[in-house]
Amino acid sequence: MSAILSIKQLSKSFGFIRAVNELSFEVNKGDIFGLLGPNGSGKTTTLGIVLGVISPESGTYSWFGTPPGSKTRKKIGAILETPQFYPYLSGVKNLKILADIKECKYDDIDRVLKIVDLHDRKNHHYRNYSLGMKQRLGIAGALLCEPEVLILDEPTNGLDPQGIADIRKLILRIAEDGTTIILASHLLDEVQKTCSHVTILDHGKNMYSGNVDAILNETPLIEVSSDDLEKLFNALSNYTKIKSIYQEADKVIIMLDEDSNSADINEYLFSNGVTVNHLCNRKKTLEKHFLQILAQSND
Repeated sequence: MSAILSIKQLSKSFGFIRAVNELSFEVNKGDIFGLLGPNGSGKTTTLGIVLGVISPESGTYSWFGTPPGSKTRKKIGAILETPQFYPYLSGVKNLKILADIKECKYDDIDRVLKIVDLHDRKNHHYRNYSLGMKQRLGIAGALLCEPEVLILDEPTNGLDPQGIADIRKLILRIAEDGTTIILASHLLDEVQKTCSHVTILDHGKNMYSGNVDAILNETPLIEVSSDDLEKLFNALSNYTKIKSIYQEADKVIIMLDEDSNSADINEYLFSNGVTVNHLCNRKKTLEKHFLQILAQSND
């Protein structure tokens, strides 16, 4: 695996706010990489740093195994926050201005418009585009000059369900052509459906990095409930074959070692005088993993 982007101990503060806190992770060639976290977790600041528009206080990052510079920047297409275009110009005229800035040939404009399904609307004014069309035109602009990496910051923000589905399909289609994609989002469902890898941020820190499929295929969570929740939690806390445990509403959620199962838990609790009124396996989701990580980080 060759690292497209490597970040090491990156930090950035704005006054008393630590936006990025000794952050480290790598993005490999061909990944659809999700930078996941709640609003204010440092996603946009991190992208701003690696795009060269924000200066870090400390730490380093490299693109394609070399220090950042003009040559590496030309290999990257990006939309940071909201795409900006002239509302009184057509989609194709806006892209011609962007092509001039990027020093791309106009021949590439038809190609990117077809990719984002806007070729039939290329001569319509940008102000008449729907929000989803505006977002797709932004992606078309980022794809000019055939970048090796596409960076998208909250690409489905504000879109309706159909618009979200359209952007998701577009991202997957672009990735199939070999483009590495870095996607910042606070929407867990979209990251789970789109991304191959994820880094979870909280207050600028890397709380978890890994393969999305590996998260979903981990030992399933088990939810347990009892009339005496405190006694249940204390008993389970002393069970030696539990990887993690936390309380969620009126249930205790646990993850077991591979050599233990729900039947073992039931037997253990019965022998310790705890009567269970609910016990079942729960399918692992990125949302549950995310909430579990944040709960542990705030302990």
